[in-house]
Amino acid sequence: MIKFRHIPPTQFLKGFEAAARLESFSRAAEEVGLTQSAISHQMRLLEAQIGQPLFLRIGREVRLTDAGRDYHRTVRRSLEIMEEGYRGISRGAGSCRVFHR
Repeated sequence: MIKFRHIPPTQFLKGFEAAARLESFSRAAEEVGLTQSAISHQMRLLEAQIGQPLFLRIGREVRLTDAGRDYHRTVRRSLEIMEEGYRGISRGAGSCRVFHR
C-alpha cells in the first residue's frame, strides 16, 4: 500500500487554503504567486480528486461548501503543523518538535 496517495500536491493545498480564507481565486493567486486561472484549474482538479465541490462559484466570488469548510479546517491545521516543523529544524534546533492539537 502506498502511503499518502490521496494527499494532493502541497501547491494545491496552499492555493485552496488561500482561496478559502480570502473567498477569491484572484486574491489567492496573488498571495501564492500564481495566476487566477492556475488557481481555478487547481481547485477544479482538487474537487475532481475529492469527488465533490469545495466552492460555490458566485460571479467573481467563491464561497465554501460544507465539505469545503470541513476540508479547510483540516488543510489549515496540516499546513500550520508543516510550517512549525520547518521552523523548528531550520533554526538548527536539531530535532523537530511538532505538537498534536
